[in-house]
Amino acid sequence: MKSQVDYLRLASWGHEPYVEVMASIMSTWPGLWKRSKWLNYSGWRKEQFFIGMGEQHKKRHGILQVSGSFAHKMFKVLADFEGWYCTRIDIQRTVIRPDWVDLPTLYKVIGKKGASLISSEENDTLYLGARTSEVFTRLYEKMLQERYIRLEFELKGSRAMMALHAMYKGENCDRIYEYYLDRCKLPKRYLDIFKNCDHEATSKAMTRERTHEALKKLNWLTSLDSSVRLAIADHEIGGTVRDLVRSWSQFADEIDIKGDKR
Repeated sequence: MKSQVDYLRLASWGHEPYVEVMASIMSTWPGLWKRSKWLNYSGWRKEQFFIGMGEQHKKRHGILQVSGSFAHKMFKVLADFEGWYCTRIDIQRTVIRPDWVDLPTLYKVIGKKGASLISSEENDTLYLGARTSEVFTRLYEKMLQERYIRLEFELKGSRAMMALHAMYKGENCDRIYEYYLDRCKLPKRYLDIFKNCDHEATSKAMTRERTHEALKKLNWLTSLDSSVRLAIADHEIGGTVRDLVRSWSQFADEIDIKGDKR
């Protein structure tokens, strides 16, 4: 499959669907849940997953959202929950960036009407369409082990509900992606990059993306080493910090034991 779900957001009215899903998810995926907030929603977060409860139109309203490769793995499971409806789904393809790709130049060719460009030293992102429309398009660069380029369609409202329902019923993710690819207003030369990509391109890129994010976390944790050592030596908080370090070690040992049993 060339395409992958990259983001999924579901919503529910009332408290019962929210409690049912939260209990189901947390019981099958225990540990390391943290209290979190998103906009006016309060709830729980773990890795790329968030579930929370807030208020819309003076009624209780639940939100569930998941991103990255995790969204692609879970969309069929999440679509099976009763009382929830899809408010947004992103579908993408990622390929190695051809040398001739130049998003600032492309932006000038397309014109400012209906498009915008965000540039930085690391990557450029081109947006097509209105952010509030049911179909919003992003073309952007990602620097992993190699420089990649991703074309992503963000579907909302009725478009999102139809897409998720179709995939849940067995429709191929590629066919939905190609429906929007054929209607995209990018020049043919750019569209051909994503039409002619090999089937493993996006999967390889997503694997490298996960590795890239893991290395960033490891580098950050490594940078904390001296700070943790100082905190352990602090007579005010040293005992608490030592307890934290011991709990982390115990958690790591439990993961190893579970892995060995598998």
